[in-house]
Amino acid sequence: MVIRWMARLAALVLILTGLMQVFAQEATRAPDAESRTYQAPDTDYRFTYPLDSYSVRAGCTCQTPNQGQNILFPGVVEIAPNDSLVYRDGQGTVYKISIAATSPAEAPTLDASLFGTGPLVQYDPSVIQPDQVQDIQFGDTPGLRVDDLPVGQNGLTADIVVVYNNILYEIVVEPVNVTEGGGVKGKNLLDDILGSLEFTSFNPA
Repeated sequence: MVIRWMARLAALVLILTGLMQVFAQEATRAPDAESRTYQAPDTDYRFTYPLDSYSVRAGCTCQTPNQGQNILFPGVVEIAPNDSLVYRDGQGTVYKISIAATSPAEAPTLDASLFGTGPLVQYDPSVIQPDQVQDIQFGDTPGLRVDDLPVGQNGLTADIVVVYNNILYEIVVEPVNVTEGGGVKGKNLLDDILGSLEFTSFNPA
């Protein structure tokens, strides 16, 4: 009798654990959340983000200060996690994205030498291994990406460089609200935002 009762209890625990995982995943995905497209004035990029989880704001809290780069209007744009994401489903690490554009004196060429010299973070490029550099695409616009850089207190999740219309864009992904052992929250949302980023010439309405 005791063995049968323990077996039923164990089965119930497994079912409840599975349901909790499903609910947590659905809460993180927020599939029906309202989204908004941000279109940067005067610089040719735009992206879509979920309003319930992220906000767009001006200002840069990157680990390394800008070294005299002339950042184009509207300045550094941050896609930062809302408290609703930070405190959703308990502890966990969330991420923010920063974007900045500069117009160098000489037209830039898209290659690995751009890493560490951008408007957001500066670092010794020797920390990058040759096999770390990835070729990526934002629609028809090529870019280069390096992941997991040992730069700053918590490191950089990704540093991305793009050249479009002779303008150098740097996109930095970095962890905020770092919680050891708490896992990662909103990774799919982060991927969706980066996946929606596109560079295109347009006339603001």
